[in-house]
Amino acid sequence: MPYRNFITEVLSAHADQLLNKTNRNPDYVRLFPNHRDLPSLLSLATHVKSALEPVAPAATFTDRLHADLLAVAQSRQQQRSSGSLMTFPFVISSIVGGLFALLGVFFFVRYRFRQKTTS
Repeated sequence: MPYRNFITEVLSAHADQLLNKTNRNPDYVRLFPNHRDLPSLLSLATHVKSALEPVAPAATFTDRLHADLLAVAQSRQQQRSSGSLMTFPFVISSIVGGLFALLGVFFFVRYRFRQKTTS
């Protein structure tokens, strides 16, 4: 595992343990003695966790956010459904145009074949 991913995984596990307040805190420094940056990073993570206070949003904020998200989802769904209706005529006209092109090639080849047989 690359060093950067290793540090990320260890710090993530340490943060999970700090959030869950588990007492089974393995000593990552002893588990991984070759990583010299680890003790300072773990200490910093612990200090940051102790400085942060839990925050809960107001109920009105979550209700408004929920309503706004639903409105955006509905408008996107309507745009998609109207967009699919707009593409239907283009598909039909593409098919018809392709058929005319094939007929044109067919008649051109037939005309050239007749020209060669008559000369």
